Amino acid sequence: MIEIDVHGMTKVEAKTAVERLIASLPESEKEVRIIHGYRSGTVLREAIQSPNFIRSKRFMRKKFTMNRGETIYELY
Repeated sequence: MIEIDVHGMTKVEAKTAVERLIASLPESEKEVRIIHGYRSGTVLREAIQSPNFIRSKRFMRKKFTMNRGETIYELY
């Protein structure tokens, strides 16, 4: 599983980074773990978990884990 850490980024920077990462992944990669944190503010977490955060034809759904500081995107 590929991982991206967006700590310290703005919402726009995180969106751009996640979209570029997903666009660059090979078709065989089916999941991306996005580490956004949860203690020092909720802007990134709320954005990443919102329904319309990214634009990608490969995006299928989000998985929420027991770790509140990460979200997993499942890809086609």
